[in-house]
Amino acid sequence: MSSAEVVHGRPVKKAFELIELLSGSGGRTLAELARASGLPKSSLHRMMDALTGSGLVRRTSGGYELGDGLFDLIDDSARARVDRVLKTTLTPHILDLREITGGVVSTGILSGPHVRQIDVQYDMRHLRLGQRVPTMLPVHCTAIGRALRSRNPDAVAVANGELYDGVICIAASLAADHRLPRMAIGVWGPAKTLNVDFTVAALKRTVRTMRSALLRCSRSTASVLADLVRAN
Repeated sequence: MSSAEVVHGRPVKKAFELIELLSGSGGRTLAELARASGLPKSSLHRMMDALTGSGLVRRTSGGYELGDGLFDLIDDSARARVDRVLKTTLTPHILDLREITGGVVSTGILSGPHVRQIDVQYDMRHLRLGQRVPTMLPVHCTAIGRALRSRNPDAVAVANGELYDGVICIAASLAADHRLPRMAIGVWGPAKTLNVDFTVAALKRTVRTMRSALLRCSRSTASVLADLVRAN
């Protein structure tokens, strides 16, 4: 079968296969996608351009990762309400943690075997690192994933160089009890310069404050957050 028949005969199927490949990783290069999908690079490039244009895929410095368009299609109204809660309730604490630690701060929720990042905050000091943090992360090799899967809600998880060489992430869960959504927050930074002990202490203080802030949310808003997390 020619490459033209593959691309034009089954474009929707191939598009979903590419999205599935990206969902199982922290991002892939064009060459990696070509090897995994069996598509010629020229055909693959055109398809990735189409997926990027629709917002389903996002181009990164090293290749491609899942974009926000897919999640917007799933539940736009609930996502909008969640975004408002995050901005009004959590963002001030996230920004404080970013300033205190000097790292990139992200929050995520479980989405099947992956972690879906719902917010990433960084400044010019870590512009490149902040832009590399993907929308979807594998649970097994990321601190945020381990924090979410831990049976101890007060545990601090660390992943050093497992997703990116030379990058460390320290994370903790925001869910202290059933009233809180299964979210986690992580601080990313260069392994050589991020002060681990200082960051752990700052993270624990911030998590306690954020838990209290979430519990003060209205019941309806907290329900929206919990329902969205359970749906994933």
